[in-house]
Amino acid sequence: MTGQLSCLLIRAQGDVLKDIEACVGATRVSDSTGVTFQKIGIQHFGRCKEVISNDNKTLFIPENPDKSKNLCGCVEAKGY
Repeated sequence: MTGQLSCLLIRAQGDVLKDIEACVGATRVSDSTGVTFQKIGIQHFGRCKEVISNDNKTLFIPENPDKSKNLCGCVEAKGY
């Protein structure tokens, strides 16, 4: 780690949010997961090699596509 944190805010909910969690290996902050903002740690953050995003779609590229068990793909973002 180089001491940098790159972030991207995506408005997602329901099944789309679960797909993103599965793709990057993250844990959602919610009552159902038991993770709160006070308890969040580096182990709750996901990782991916690259994120390509525009106003309508976001694509998550896994770190190692050949060995990835995660299903990653294009996520349609709603125009809020």
